[in-house]
Amino acid sequence: MDKTIARTTEQGSRQLVYAAVGGAGNEDQLRGSYISVARVSEASDFAIGPDGHVVQEKLWNEVMEILGKVDPRVEDISRKYLASAP
Repeated sequence: MDKTIARTTEQGSRQLVYAAVGGAGNEDQLRGSYISVARVSEASDFAIGPDGHVVQEKLWNEVMEILGKVDPRVEDISRKYLASAP
């Protein structure tokens, strides 16, 4: 694949790991942020616009539905911990 439009599995997974745990001591900076190349970056206009919000809600609901089938506790756990987020 062309490196200008894609990452290897390893490179992509590094972004996920960084977003999850890479901000030790900077958790508030990473919360809700867009991560690109292991840095907080500005999100696109689509992502912060009304159309992006619709897609975000749809994606979140689909992920919760899928994960809820794997473990019914997922919904309760996410509700408990996300409700306390600022």
